[in-house]
Amino acid sequence: MCFICEHPEIRRHPVAEVVTIRCTHVKRIPNGYFDDCPNLNSLDLGVCVGIQSLPHDLLHHCEVLKILVLSGCTGLQSLPPDLLHRCEDLVYLSLIGCSGLQSLPHDLLHHCEVLKTLYLSGCAGLQSIPPGLLRNCKVLKETSFSGCTDLQSLPPNLLHRCPALRTLNICECTSLQSLPPNLLHRCPALRTLHLCGCVGMQSLPHDLLHRCEVLEYLYLNGCTNLQSLPPDLLYHCEVLKFLNLGGCTGLQLLPPDLLHRCEVLRCLHLNRCTGLQSLPHDLLHRCEVLEFLHLNGCTGLQSLP
Repeated sequence: MCFICEHPEIRRHPVAEVVTIRCTHVKRIPNGYFDDCPNLNSLDLGVCVGIQSLPHDLLHHCEVLKILVLSGCTGLQSLPPDLLHRCEDLVYLSLIGCSGLQSLPHDLLHHCEVLKTLYLSGCAGLQSIPPGLLRNCKVLKETSFSGCTDLQSLPPNLLHRCPALRTLNICECTSLQSLPPNLLHRCPALRTLHLCGCVGMQSLPHDLLHRCEVLEYLYLNGCTNLQSLPPDLLYHCEVLKFLNLGGCTGLQLLPPDLLHRCEVLRCLHLNRCTGLQSLPHDLLHRCEVLEFLHLNGCTGLQSLP
């Protein structure tokens, strides 16, 4: 067993601003280990797979911390509710690959009002997201829940206080069966939406993107159980440049007016849509700047308009 307290050299460097401890043998971090590091700006504990829990006061003296990386801490079972209560300057939090986490404290980010990036990708054990997790994250620009394979639903108001959000990644959430209709209604700055590989989803809310007027990139590839697309799904997405529906094997047809207002679309992926039997004759009539059309692997397609 390797205890981090056997390496007390950090305590002798109160001016330390960046600390990286990537050690698979670390089992625990002592209480107060960073008490003498008031200038700590970045802390990386990634790949400390032996750590199962963190002291509740781990960061209580790290009031200028901006970056916290806990990626790959697969043994981490839970997070202290007040872990980040003194970290009002935090802008980046990564919990990528923390597959042992089953839930998150409701108030985890309550004081993180300047948080810009949140990664929860690969938290395969995460079963739910607290409804108010992001309620104070008004400048959040990017967040990812990709690979949260046990996640069955998202709170309807999860992003209602995130008007600055530009990128949302929900890829490979294989247990997710639907999205709340108003999930993105208060995300007017959203430019990129990743929903690829959500194999449990059979349909999308018709007004999912009605407030996303600056959306440029939409990924729905690999949603194999998606049976249909709402006719007005992209009605307000006039600046959409990229649409990927590759591998949506459950789609048998496309709404004739799906791309009616997507006049700047440059790339359309329909490859491996094996259930697609035909294309609307005027599907691309408004796509005058289209550069790439991918239809390879559409084995059910009998003819082209």
